[in-house]
Amino acid sequence: MPDDPFPPHLRLVGRYIELVPLDESRAPELVLGLRDPSTLEFFRSPPAPTLEGVGLWVARAVELARSGLAVPFATVLRSTGTAIGSTAFYRIDRPSRGVEIGATWVAPTFWRTPVNTEAKWLMLRHAFEVAHFHRVQFQTDRRNVRSQKAIEGLGAVPEARLREDVVLPDGAFRTSVYFSILEDEWPAVRARLEVRLVRPWSAPAGMGDVGLRTPPAPGPSETPVRPARPLDFRPPVTLEGRNVRLVPLELSQLPALTAAGASPEIWPLLRIRHGDTPEGMAGLVEDLLALQTAGEVLPFAVQMKDEGKIIGIARYLDIDRENRWVELGTWLHPSAWRTPVNSELKLLLLRHAFELEGVHRVQLKTDDRNTRSQTAIERLGAVFEGLRRDHYRFPNGQYRTSRYYSILSSEWPKVRERLEEFLRHPWTPAPGPIGGNPGSTELGSGPPRP
Repeated sequence: MPDDPFPPHLRLVGRYIELVPLDESRAPELVLGLRDPSTLEFFRSPPAPTLEGVGLWVARAVELARSGLAVPFATVLRSTGTAIGSTAFYRIDRPSRGVEIGATWVAPTFWRTPVNTEAKWLMLRHAFEVAHFHRVQFQTDRRNVRSQKAIEGLGAVPEARLREDVVLPDGAFRTSVYFSILEDEWPAVRARLEVRLVRPWSAPAGMGDVGLRTPPAPGPSETPVRPARPLDFRPPVTLEGRNVRLVPLELSQLPALTAAGASPEIWPLLRIRHGDTPEGMAGLVEDLLALQTAGEVLPFAVQMKDEGKIIGIARYLDIDRENRWVELGTWLHPSAWRTPVNSELKLLLLRHAFELEGVHRVQLKTDDRNTRSQTAIERLGAVFEGLRRDHYRFPNGQYRTSRYYSILSSEWPKVRERLEEFLRHPWTPAPGPIGGNPGSTELGSGPPRP
């Protein structure tokens, strides 16, 4: 991709520092910059403070760069040529013109100096003025107050707090705090950073010699991780309730799915490919089956048990096996809105995720404009976590802001009890092309969430 603004050889040069492609040759300098254990206190997956540990960490970053989803840098002090930290562009979302700046650290000697300010200025300028991206995001551990203050000091806007979405090396769960800067906010952020960088600064003698002192002998190389059964979420899986059955998605179901998805009111606020035409539905099913093969999605056709008719698709998506969470997504024919169908399929999906797979967290999200879907999610007992602004671009160029919700494993018993209580009320599907009861006040009112 010769015109890609995020090539693996990208180099950004400032007055005090230079961001150069990270490679294994920088490992000896980086390991000696990590002699203070507080440097990586809140890192999600910190390297062991040994040459071997840092070498493996750098190798993983370089491998991720080859995938095109990240550009990792060594932060080099120009006055000495010494690597004093690292940072990266992550989660490069070219279709939605979004990117994350993360995995940032510098040796404590350089905290509260222009080093971090200039690194952010270089990266933000590249993202907005060279790549012409729309959104830059940051995330940090909720406990890392110093990092949050630094991000807010840039002018970034606080967004969602995704509860316990990351498993740390000791088996505990971290809550991630998100921030963002949008392209129309960049001029004000740039002016703020440039005011800071006008102030003169030079590294005192010895500040670049972070690699000249021998680090202390490391402690245990690994922190014990709480054992947990690996998540599966692979076919074939069938989930059966009183009214609905979730069966593995297959190409043979295309005619029934095309009929179920023909209503145009289903699709406007959904991120997935729109299935209101035969071609669109065929593309949607093929997309989901390809993602299933890759292990990223487990999709189902939603089938009414009494008639055997298919009325939509439900799926587990964004399956995060490392951090033990999964997201739910559904769309249903409008005749199933405001009926127990959505309650029952959510009960089936949640019960399988928490009780059979053993997930720690289930995530749901919906378009900020989709108030009926928000009401349905909140009636589940899911906890609102916040917004992520303009993080997805529709094919027509418009951006979507998403509202995030979650249910944790400790909350599942109450949510299950709530859903089971909803489903104790008798209900008979009204006659119709697919079956539904528009007068019901059951959970699931309004367009399904993505």
